[in-house]
Amino acid sequence: MEAGLNPANIHIDAVDISKKCLLKAQRAIYHQYSFRGNSRSFQERYFQSTEAGSHLCEQVRCMVNFINGNLADPAFLADTPLYDVVFCRNLLIYFDVTTKERAIQVLERLVSPEGLLFVGHAEAWLLFKTQLISVRQDSVVAHRKSTTGENVRKNHHPNIQRQGFTGKNIDVVNKRQLSKKNHSQFVAQERLNVAPQNPILPIELKVNLLETARALADEGRLDEAVKLCNDYLNQNQASTEAYLLLGQVQQAMAQNERAAQSFQKAIYLQPTHQEALTHLALLKEHQGNADSANLLWQRIHRLTKDKHF
Repeated sequence: MEAGLNPANIHIDAVDISKKCLLKAQRAIYHQYSFRGNSRSFQERYFQSTEAGSHLCEQVRCMVNFINGNLADPAFLADTPLYDVVFCRNLLIYFDVTTKERAIQVLERLVSPEGLLFVGHAEAWLLFKTQLISVRQDSVVAHRKSTTGENVRKNHHPNIQRQGFTGKNIDVVNKRQLSKKNHSQFVAQERLNVAPQNPILPIELKVNLLETARALADEGRLDEAVKLCNDYLNQNQASTEAYLLLGQVQQAMAQNERAAQSFQKAIYLQPTHQEALTHLALLKEHQGNADSANLLWQRIHRLTKDKHF
């Protein structure tokens, strides 16, 4: 609507396996924390202030159709027209291998030939064996269905299986940003195919370490993403976002204990960080630690309530 699209041409299906979550979503009542990054005028255009919180306007609510369903079911939304855009962020990392594969097949089926799929940074590598290729614009990454030629090039991409921090990792950062001396250093290391020993990073690369780590995670180069997160944290020890990304990548690598520690560090630095709290709560549930998960959910609930008041 902000882009000028006709609301009559917009239809949204909101799906969850939990009927309780669907009922909460249908109420469409949001608290202050939900609006981080949005201007006050944005809230005033689409929300009405009530005692319970900010209530989404009827015009937007009418666009949304709520569906109770299981993404891991092969028949999920089988009779539904294909979607122009599908958002499924930070869900796949909680599935086992078999459920991941089923869910990805469903997501691939649901996206139209020219549609876009959005997943989390630590989940994009799971799409390598599909017909989907990444599409980048600024810091945003989406995936669309590839043509035959594009899929052949994708399947032969030399970076997909590479591990270790080598000179090729610098492809993620525009090489024109690097000084001639440093560029030569990394090119030489690339030709020798050896990892640099304590490389001296140019200032431009230091600034982009976290964004580079996100890009590496998108490409499935998880070991390298972890290394860059740690490199970034060595220089920015109080970065909540770095610990959050590190936890997501570690969880994608099935390093759940390390992921929990990273989420906990993010929460220590910013106790009100709802995304880190939510990741840790879901991880505790996944590990079967219901008591710890419930305490975290109560904390999240108090946080949203306090934010409102």
